[in-house]
Amino acid sequence: MPSRRSNGSRRDSTEDPRSGAIAERAPDDSAAGGSGFSIQGGMALDAFSGRPDCISDISEFLTELDENPRLRASANLRTMTWVREHLERISESAAIGDPVERRLQDVLVLMNQLMARMR
Repeated sequence: MPSRRSNGSRRDSTEDPRSGAIAERAPDDSAAGGSGFSIQGGMALDAFSGRPDCISDISEFLTELDENPRLRASANLRTMTWVREHLERISESAAIGDPVERRLQDVLVLMNQLMARMR
């Protein structure tokens, strides 16, 4: 499959071979010594990542999860219970790309648990 290039230098989009749709990629700052991720101030991911300039309800909640094992255990149980109940309601023939809505708090609990497993 031929790659799509802009300015003849680097690939800046990704083509889905099944549909031919093209998704534009964010600029990569890793060549300039960055992390490879575009950082936009004030995003939930910044707070999750522990950026010191992102003090918010999100960062406070994550600190509480880290410091309080009972809170972490009950939050994990509540979130996993929701996941199970939701999966039980979704048809087996549902499209894999169908959106699922959930509160940010539950998404943070899942992310926190996944990141703990990666450490």
